[in-house]
Amino acid sequence: MSSREVSLRRVVQIVAIALLGILGAVQTGSAVVSTTTYYFTGRCSDSTGNGQGTLVLQNYTLGSTLTNANLVTWNYTSNLLTYSVTPGANPTFSIGGSLPATLPGTSLNTVVIANQSSAGASFIGFIAQTSGTWCAGLNCEDDSGTNGTWSAAPAVTQAVPALSKPVLFGLALLLLFAAWILLRGLPRKNAA
Repeated sequence: MSSREVSLRRVVQIVAIALLGILGAVQTGSAVVSTTTYYFTGRCSDSTGNGQGTLVLQNYTLGSTLTNANLVTWNYTSNLLTYSVTPGANPTFSIGGSLPATLPGTSLNTVVIANQSSAGASFIGFIAQTSGTWCAGLNCEDDSGTNGTWSAAPAVTQAVPALSKPVLFGLALLLLFAAWILLRGLPRKNAA
């Protein structure tokens, strides 16, 4: 194998490694997840104060049907009750219904967030009706009220990471090195 062929082989290897590095850096940042925090507040009718919930959803569009894939976490608190539902910690959870298309507002369809008990006969959950009535707790009997409304915080979108300047600089140096190897292997003209 001639020295030119060896140099060309090295250049191809270096360029291939550089391209794999670029593709790997771009591929790791290709998933974009948008999370939004929604707040529920309702006047308690069986106690004093308010029932309050914090619902964190991912990739959800207001007015559309809620699915289990949307739920990141649900936290509920009042003077009578505090509980949370998180998919990883509560594998028997379910969520359904729809939040209003315009906030603040009452549920577009009945929103149900529940965690089935191991016996299957009872659940710990939350139900918000389109009328603004709501309930929470074991079999939805521990807390209830009226005037339930949803509001939202601004959506948080995880940005797709761009290649950093040091990475781009390193890739440029790598490509310059490859070009230098290629030029070094070319036959030179003799000055006659």
